[in-house]
Amino acid sequence: MQDQWNYSSSFLPYTGEPIEFRLEEREQPLHGIFADGVFHSRWADYAQNLVGSWRRLDTSPEAWPIAAPESPTRSFSGIVKRMKMIVSRSHATT
Repeated sequence: MQDQWNYSSSFLPYTGEPIEFRLEEREQPLHGIFADGVFHSRWADYAQNLVGSWRRLDTSPEAWPIAAPESPTRSFSGIVKRMKMIVSRSHATT
């Protein structure tokens, strides 16, 4: 199941997160990552103001990178909860 589309004006993906993103005037999404404040695809880099929306490619929490969010709208407690979940699952498998 795919994630919902997020507007880049609301909040941005985590650094290194595999995503799909749509440019403001295109309907066809591009695959890439978000890093250094820029959306990177295989062919080009796009500034935040050119990207209208984005969504995660992998909805599994284990696949999400652990990095500080680019936007202050994501809470620190949410990051800590996600890290605890990942750590608890890795201890359960060892």
